[in-house]
Amino acid sequence: MNTIIVVALALLVMVVIYMLVKKMMSSDSDVNRKDQMKKNFKRHLIEVHLPDVVKDLKTKDLRNLAAELLKTYKVLEYEKKVLNDMDDFEWHSWQVSTIIKMYKEEMDLFIPNYKEIFPSELADLSAYSLEQKLHPIFDKYNKEVSKKMSQKYLLDQVIWTSKDMSILLLFLAKYKQ
Repeated sequence: MNTIIVVALALLVMVVIYMLVKKMMSSDSDVNRKDQMKKNFKRHLIEVHLPDVVKDLKTKDLRNLAAELLKTYKVLEYEKKVLNDMDDFEWHSWQVSTIIKMYKEEMDLFIPNYKEIFPSELADLSAYSLEQKLHPIFDKYNKEVSKKMSQKYLLDQVIWTSKDMSILLLFLAKYKQ
């Protein structure tokens, strides 16, 4: 009887050790992946040049603008849409510029219930997957938005889809986690 208890305890200890080692190994790879994502993101972000009028925005103003953007986003009920239905140009370059400025200032956007706000196709993506979707947005930004544009011009330049804005806002909520 004692032998059975000892064998059972030994097996239990071995299972626990195996699970701990497996968890440590996976968290090491997660940390490496996160570090690589942050490096790629920062490298790509450095290449994005903001208009002078956006560079002058203060942190408090950026937070207020982001809060207003998020309110607008919620009112438009994008969470009910599928990504294929989010290709209409509905957002202007001023809005996109402020979000990119927040990235450059290493700010984030706290959205505790993001799965209720964003389409599930995006909300379920990892920060790494979202970061990959940012590259074409940043490339388009560099091609379409000039450093010399005024605020009025940026407000009139409606060239961003609701999908673009979803990716930008959601990544801003997730990338520091």
